[in-house]
Amino acid sequence: MIFACRLMNHLTQELLDRIANKYQIEVEWIRFNSGINLFLSKAVDICMMGSYNEFPQLAECGMQIDSTHIMRFADYGYNLPEDGLYVTEEFYQKHPETIQKLVRACIRGWNWANEHPEETLDIVMEQVHHYNIGTNRYHQRKMLEEILRLQTDKTGQRPYRLSREGFDLAIDILLPPDIPKKKSIRYEDFVK
Repeated sequence: MIFACRLMNHLTQELLDRIANKYQIEVEWIRFNSGINLFLSKAVDICMMGSYNEFPQLAECGMQIDSTHIMRFADYGYNLPEDGLYVTEEFYQKHPETIQKLVRACIRGWNWANEHPEETLDIVMEQVHHYNIGTNRYHQRKMLEEILRLQTDKTGQRPYRLSREGFDLAIDILLPPDIPKKKSIRYEDFVK
């Protein structure tokens, strides 16, 4: 089985190897930057893609997708939190007010985007046209809807904060059990 994986780094390779071993999948990894062309051309059997970008592109290309075509890592216990604002302890200590202002601005921006999706898309499309980016409003709408969905927790709220559960899961998945420093990485030290 040939598996295409985008933007892989060393850690991603180790994690994917562990997943393949756990589920006894024999794979040949192909690295690529982005897009769905390798999958659509049948150069690969499986393709890792983002639910907010490449996945909607498949439907836009006319591919009929049902649950037999999808393996969501979250369904197998690999639902890792991905995006966040990360700074070094030193930077945080030197610029706490700047960090807090940036956090508040990001939260206000996402809340506004959630409450005003059409205006948000107007702003995005203005930039798309200005910089001649190959996309369209339909695709950007699908991306926005999925990003907003991914921001919510099990209760439907947007916590805008890495949960202890998400932190512990990431530590368990990303660090092999034999790492001695694993227990010294504490949520309270990492999340402010």
